[in-house]
Order: sequence, then structure tokens, then C-alpha cells
Amino acid sequence: MFRSKSCLPMRIVGIANLLFAIIGLAQLLLNIIGYVRLPVSFLDQYGSFTRGRFNFMAIATIVLLVPLACAGVGLLRCKRNSVVLSNIVFGVELLFFVGLFLTWNFALGPLSPSVISLGLFNIGLALQVVTIFPIVGLLVLNKEFLWRSREPTE
Repeated sequence: MFRSKSCLPMRIVGIANLLFAIIGLAQLLLNIIGYVRLPVSFLDQYGSFTRGRFNFMAIATIVLLVPLACAGVGLLRCKRNSVVLSNIVFGVELLFFVGLFLTWNFALGPLSPSVISLGLFNIGLALQVVTIFPIVGLLVLNKEFLWRSREPTE
């Protein structure tokens, strides 16, 4: 275990990880329930448009937010290997966000409330984009390493 002062940044990022993951996974659950309950006539008319996008985002949500939650739990416990897991998750999220924004071909932007409410982009991921959380998380978790590497050696 680390001293409690050095654990504070880890715990703050861990709490944020869990909040983003819980919000995003809750939205995914509600969207899945909503799609299952849609009438067949709606799915016949609009299903071909939303089905592929929704399935892609559902898989991306699970792949990105479940490890984020696991890393959050580890960070709350001040486990050093959770910093490594968080670094990996944040890096993958950044690559995903860049790729998604470069290939987005829908008339409304991915951060549009209507796109998010339809489940075509997840709120847990959208909040991370708006707050630039993956970059902030990387900086906070790795500040000790970054600062130590800048100090002159004698």
C-alpha cells in the first residue's frame, strides 16, 4: 500500500472511472430494454438505420467501460497495477474517440443529445470526451513519473 497522500490522486481518478462507467452502462441497459420493447413496425421502418450503429456502440461501450470500472475499483484500493490498466484503457479510449470522430458519417454529431439518447453514442463515453477525462486521467496518474523524469540527475 502507498501512503494515503499519494493514494489521493489515484482514488479521485478511480471514483471518476466508476462514475463514467456506471452512467454509461446504465444507459446501455436502458437502451437495450428500449430496443427490445420497440414495436415491430418501428424496427421495420428505422431498424436498418439504427441497428448496425447501435450494435457497434453497445459493443464499444462494454469493451471500454467494463475495464474502466475494473480499473476504478483497483485505483480506489490504491493498487499500482490499476494505474497500468487505466493507462491502457485511456489510450484505447483516445484511439477509439479519434477513429470514431474521423469516420462519423451521420448528419448529427456524436455528442448530440438525440444521438446519445438513441444509444448511437454512449453518455458515459460522451462525458469523457467533453471533459477530456482520458487525457486528464493519464496526466494525473502519471504525474509522478513525468515530473521525476524531468529532474536533472547529478
